[in-house]
Amino acid sequence: MWVQWLFISTFIFMYFQSWIVKKWGLKRIKYNRYFNIERVFVDSEVQMVEEIVNYKLLPIPWLKVESKINKNLFFSKEENRVVKNEEYHSSVFSLFPFMRVLRKYSIIPKKRGCYKMNSVSLTCGDFISLGKRNYLDMELESFLIVFPKLVPMEEIPFPNNSLRGDILVKRWIIEDPFMISGVREYHNNDSMKDINWSSTAKMGHLQVNKYDYTADRKLMILLNVDIREGQWEVSDIVDSIEKGISYCATVANSFITSGVETGFGTNGEIVDFEDDLIYIHPDSSEDHLLYMYELMAKLIIKSKCTFHKYLEEEVNKGNSNIDYMIFSAYMDDNIQYQINNLTRLGNTVKVIFLEE
Repeated sequence: MWVQWLFISTFIFMYFQSWIVKKWGLKRIKYNRYFNIERVFVDSEVQMVEEIVNYKLLPIPWLKVESKINKNLFFSKEENRVVKNEEYHSSVFSLFPFMRVLRKYSIIPKKRGCYKMNSVSLTCGDFISLGKRNYLDMELESFLIVFPKLVPMEEIPFPNNSLRGDILVKRWIIEDPFMISGVREYHNNDSMKDINWSSTAKMGHLQVNKYDYTADRKLMILLNVDIREGQWEVSDIVDSIEKGISYCATVANSFITSGVETGFGTNGEIVDFEDDLIYIHPDSSEDHLLYMYELMAKLIIKSKCTFHKYLEEEVNKGNSNIDYMIFSAYMDDNIQYQINNLTRLGNTVKVIFLEE
């Protein structure tokens, strides 16, 4: 007889605890997920932190947290085993009353981008998984911005007639003997080769050339996200443009850290950017550089307009005394025409072709 009562009592207890967990299991559960660093470069290690707290007396036998994770965020070491099909991350918790659990996962981003992880699914069950499970979807504000990978300046395919690497940067920050901004009186430490004999004859005393500093000129980096002329659809072949984005970030870093005011523009789209066309005015501050990194991270390889149309808008601004560095996978007559218009305004233009 006692066996029957034991069986009945056990069944009632199991049913009761299942009902309790199903009704109250996900009540007063707080879950949060964040990154210890929200802005990093490609291949830099970052920690994703999960925090879950049970704010009640009822213990939770098991609670599963599932969320979609972009496959470009690689879980290092054995932690990568929790990723299913490189798309979903799941973790299981057991929570005592008023218990807080903190877990950290090492992640290495393999591609630039803006990774938003705004939703998570919670599932809980009783001790023996009797009856239906309890589900809850939660909204979060978790994101990770991955800056483009910086490469050595020597890897950028500058034209053969162009200066390379650090030499290219130094050209902007030293006196340029080919850029004469005027004349001035001769000083004892001036070189004889700098004497302007024509002005000396007119003034009656020695005059020397006054050279401009190319650092006074501003650099605009422009990126064409199209890979061929007349492209309207989004291309699946984006490797060359991805290289171009890394080149743009590298050049911006080299010039801004050397004190050269540098800007950025592109005919591509950028996540959460409301302006019609992307144009960031030249500046040389550290915050400005980080802002450009972030825009390059959020850049979508999809054109808002043709590149020659973008250049036409640039020509219409009437800017002069600017050095333009254009990264493009191709050149056509329309682009060349607008480049000629920019040079007529007193600007210089260098085109770096992106190889597939």
